[in-house]
Amino acid sequence: MSIVCNIFGIPSIKKGNAEVSFPYKKAKAIFFYLLVNNHSTRDELASLFWDELSDSLAKKNLRNALYQIRSLLGDDILLSSEKSLVVLNTDIITYTNPEALSEPEVFIKAYKGEFLQGFSIKNAPLFEQWYTQAKQQYKEKYIQNLYTSINEEKAKSEINWNKIIKYAKLLTEVDDFDEKAYQILLEGYKNTKAYSQAIESYNKLKSTLERELGIEPDEATTTIFNEVLDAMNEKRQNTVSDFSESFGKYSQLRLLEQNQEEFMLDKPPTSFVILGEAGIGKSNLISNFLNRLDKKTVLIFKSKCIKTQKNHPYSYFKNLLVNEIGDKALINSWNEHLKSIISMMEGNEESILDLMESFFWDAFVAMFKDSNSKIILYIEDIHNMDEKSRNLLEYLLTNNISTYMIGSSSIKDKNMISKQFLALIENQRLEFISLSRWDYSKVKLFISQQLPKHMQTETLFDDVYFETQGNFLFIKYYVAAVLSGKDPKRISSDMVFYFEERLNDLSNPAQDVAKLISFFFEDTSFEMINSLSDIKESKLIDVIQELTDKDILKESIQNDSIRFSFTHPKLRQYIYESQTEIKRRFIHNQIGDVIEKQLHDKPADMDLYHRLIFHYMRGANKVKALDYSVKSLNRYLNYSHELFPILASGDEALFKDAYMSRKQTQAYLLEIENLLKEVRQKEGQTRDVIIGEIAFLHMKGRYLIREGSYEEGTKYINEMISKSIEINDDDYALEAYKQMIYYCIQISEADKMQEYIQLALDIAIRRNYHKETGIILRFKGLYYILKKEYTLAREVLTSSINTFTISKEVAEKYALNIAAAYNYIGEIHRINNNYHEAIIAYEKAIEIGKSKNAYTSLMVFCINAGQAMYHKKDYDKAKEYLDYAKHCQSMVDILWKKAVLDVYLGLIYIINKDKASGMKLIKTAETEAKKMKNPEEIGLVAWAKQEAKAHLESR
Repeated sequence: MSIVCNIFGIPSIKKGNAEVSFPYKKAKAIFFYLLVNNHSTRDELASLFWDELSDSLAKKNLRNALYQIRSLLGDDILLSSEKSLVVLNTDIITYTNPEALSEPEVFIKAYKGEFLQGFSIKNAPLFEQWYTQAKQQYKEKYIQNLYTSINEEKAKSEINWNKIIKYAKLLTEVDDFDEKAYQILLEGYKNTKAYSQAIESYNKLKSTLERELGIEPDEATTTIFNEVLDAMNEKRQNTVSDFSESFGKYSQLRLLEQNQEEFMLDKPPTSFVILGEAGIGKSNLISNFLNRLDKKTVLIFKSKCIKTQKNHPYSYFKNLLVNEIGDKALINSWNEHLKSIISMMEGNEESILDLMESFFWDAFVAMFKDSNSKIILYIEDIHNMDEKSRNLLEYLLTNNISTYMIGSSSIKDKNMISKQFLALIENQRLEFISLSRWDYSKVKLFISQQLPKHMQTETLFDDVYFETQGNFLFIKYYVAAVLSGKDPKRISSDMVFYFEERLNDLSNPAQDVAKLISFFFEDTSFEMINSLSDIKESKLIDVIQELTDKDILKESIQNDSIRFSFTHPKLRQYIYESQTEIKRRFIHNQIGDVIEKQLHDKPADMDLYHRLIFHYMRGANKVKALDYSVKSLNRYLNYSHELFPILASGDEALFKDAYMSRKQTQAYLLEIENLLKEVRQKEGQTRDVIIGEIAFLHMKGRYLIREGSYEEGTKYINEMISKSIEINDDDYALEAYKQMIYYCIQISEADKMQEYIQLALDIAIRRNYHKETGIILRFKGLYYILKKEYTLAREVLTSSINTFTISKEVAEKYALNIAAAYNYIGEIHRINNNYHEAIIAYEKAIEIGKSKNAYTSLMVFCINAGQAMYHKKDYDKAKEYLDYAKHCQSMVDILWKKAVLDVYLGLIYIINKDKASGMKLIKTAETEAKKMKNPEEIGLVAWAKQEAKAHLESR
């Protein structure tokens, strides 16, 4: 079987497709040392790893380590023509020999990370010294090869700059202080016209040097960076400036600057409209650009188009005249004349209206034409401009090269703006710049430049991205809040103003629907909105269209369901928090009541349980929140805490990865216990509260019994029995009796088990529970096994299987109970040494368990099959079963039968000449058996010790 090793990056050793696990870390270190050096003397290895021990003890440890290497990788892994020499058989190993990599690019490709990255061992200083030197040596060789490859590429007649960029990036990853690497990277970006990447790389270096060393980039780096800026606009020399305010918008900023330079050379300018959602940084980009201009050479007129004036002729130009042109005294004589025209137009004299409008148009055209100044019109919310102003503006821009505009719009669809300025588009005098939210990496880079290093954590980066979703405005607010010591997750006063401005633009029905949707943390369906809203369905569709058009909501389709959510979580938070607490409670309960009607006792209900808990908790309806918290947790624990759970259709897929660890289970149980106390204190001992208590007692008791805490666990179950009888709830009483039966199984108490079997059977017969009778018959079969009445046991187990196979639907639901019966039939055969028949029965159980992803059940089945194969002396097959059982046990984190598993795995290790690992497992099994207080397992450990001794002596 082939052996594949990796020494660069995270080290690994694979035999076939399986990772080889070394129980003894020094053995693994010896293997890696030999892999690099090919051979070594025994004296050298003993000194390298056990320098502090005597020579004889060091040599003994070395022999054990070499034995472990052979055991795990095969006897032919080590060769030795001399007793004092240890030689690794590299002919059967696939690996990268660093000493054989002479070509730079071959070495670069092989170097996936540091030599033996993260590897370390204790009490071996000489090995650590060798390892540190080798790691540094290979790192330096990697860096040298990168520079060699870059220089070779640069020497070619046709340079592949993308390749150079790739290698330069690798250099910066190895050493983020290497300015030479950054200089090569900037040069690559300049030659591939990737200017924004160049600026971001420069700023990253600049930020790192300032933060860590308190220095600026050196002159050579600054010179190349200036060349990048010059390349963005060859006709203008630029110098390094602080780009923090325009972070993430460098290329857009340079585009505006380049256009301005063309404009100042009397070339026809291009007008721009900056598109993007509110808060994305449109105003920031435009302001940064305008602030860089020489105000002596250009006049800047800023005005905003107001939605309420969209139907008022020339409203934009009227506002511009009154608020901007007059203040700047563009042409005083025209200024006064235009003001008088505006006054006349505001009258109602229809006969002179057309004449005045014509005069107004001509006056503005003449004024802009005769102006000796260059003019930039900064127009906010250009999508709200009235039609006559739009026509006049387009005429001015098309026929005048001394004026251009920069507009902004929160409408993301440029086609909607294009239709309004067709002449500009046709003459190629209008372009669009779309700004979008930053991705996670850009947010992280920006935050790392804005906050002190001690504040920078992965948790903070994650929080910033989640809270802001990459919106520039929200990121600025978040940073400001952090620096001022405020809670960054709260809605600031600045954000309130921003939100109010957006929401005031909505119709009243749209505001009401937005408030309703804010109650859903993620998204919700149209059907849900329709069921909660008083608006007629046809009108509701129009209202939602308004909300999506105005970028308040976004639409998505999931499994043919049309769903809606807010374009930004902060917007949802603001709308939700602006509503009164009494309204919030009422709506949350209303939503919960609607969701309740969607329950169908199917696996999909799990998702609905979580939603119900959320809404009923927010609605202060803690009785219902408790009910669904219990149902949700119980659904999980039924699958992971029951050995052979009853399944609803689809459970196997739903719970494939849903097993809970001890820590998770304990946390959820504590959460429900605290909620139960609150409900009991508020509601008193109502029937609903008592049922909640019984359900909690069931889960807690079952968990404790499974963990071996029998006294405390049975106390909870006995209390469950008492309360169930008190309120005449046979279903919960039956569940309690079944838990006591499991307890008796764990401690091998057959007589006590029979007592609870009879109590459970009485309820099942009285209530005509046909399927529960089948489960209890299985228990009875196990009882007969414990009493060694195997014929009766098999009859009862067969009867149990027949009960569950009366129909396909029943067989699916009770599949694991059928599997359990086959497992017990297998046990009968195993106990009677009929191993072939036992395996046939176990395999039937295992096949069912695998089809249902039932790891707890599978663990039991495979342990029993492994036992059978061990006693049949088929140790390889036994280990195959037991290894799979070990895998299943790791998935469910339980102690049930773990002692049996460790006993037989330990014995197989000893048989395979790994005494240390084997005895360690048997010792662990002894501790586990005592904890579980199972006399059979305690006896099994005692037998295993004798068995191990016999195997060792037989050698």
